[in-house]
Amino acid sequence: MELGGTAAVTVGELAFAAAGMVMAAAVGLQVAAARSTAPAGAGGHGRTGRGRFAVLVLIAVALAACDRLWIVGADRDDGPTAGMTAAVLSPDRGDAYTVEDSEGTLRVTSPSTNIGANLRMVFWPAGAPAETDGRSCATWTAQSDDGRFSQQGAALRVRSDGTTVTRAITVSKNVMYGFVWILNVHGWDTGRASPRTGLGQVDLGPALKGRPFPWHICVRTRGTALVVKAWAGADPVPAWDDPGHTGAVTLPSEWVYPGTTGWYLGHLTPGGFAELADLTT
Repeated sequence: MELGGTAAVTVGELAFAAAGMVMAAAVGLQVAAARSTAPAGAGGHGRTGRGRFAVLVLIAVALAACDRLWIVGADRDDGPTAGMTAAVLSPDRGDAYTVEDSEGTLRVTSPSTNIGANLRMVFWPAGAPAETDGRSCATWTAQSDDGRFSQQGAALRVRSDGTTVTRAITVSKNVMYGFVWILNVHGWDTGRASPRTGLGQVDLGPALKGRPFPWHICVRTRGTALVVKAWAGADPVPAWDDPGHTGAVTLPSEWVYPGTTGWYLGHLTPGGFAELADLTT
């Protein structure tokens, strides 16, 4: 619930900023995609695979006294457990990411055996309901490569059939030319020959430019309105209409539909990593 009008800060955001609402389950996740039929490039504008690709998601969840392995692929789904669901937006040959949860901080790593840096994925809480109007928040706490390639972000209105087709809206850190305070908004449909559509961008320079991590990023959708809110370090939580800490994009009507809410990661170079904390939806 909102505490007031559109300028109000939600109860969830206050908790998110003050103490961080952390995940309860210890999760280890590996996303592996079958090879792409198109070459992949680095830096956020490489081509994505056009053919059908298989997605394998491995999530190991500690349940009571035993570990349970959850496998989701093109022809298999063992069913949800406590933890996360993931889908690949753009595969990069046989590359994979590993995700470990340590006391509520997710560390996503690209193993040194990876080849490229064009693997992109979205992930969301298992069993999360579909909603047209959602909110994704996270604190970006650490990254490799001085953040030149590591691409963190939010995912909204995610629809996935668990095999080859995923639709989603992503809001991700720009990794071109060092303008990392700009967040790019894309629509994804992996069933299309050209899966990615640019929908806009927001310039959060007044809030983030020159500021070290942690960065706090919240994104919400209401119909065709998408708003991004950001603040750094121990700065106070801004309102959703604070011009120095927010930016908005109007979405085309085709991107208004119910889906799950979560987060995005991509472009990790071999041996690279990114860490996210305070994940809330």
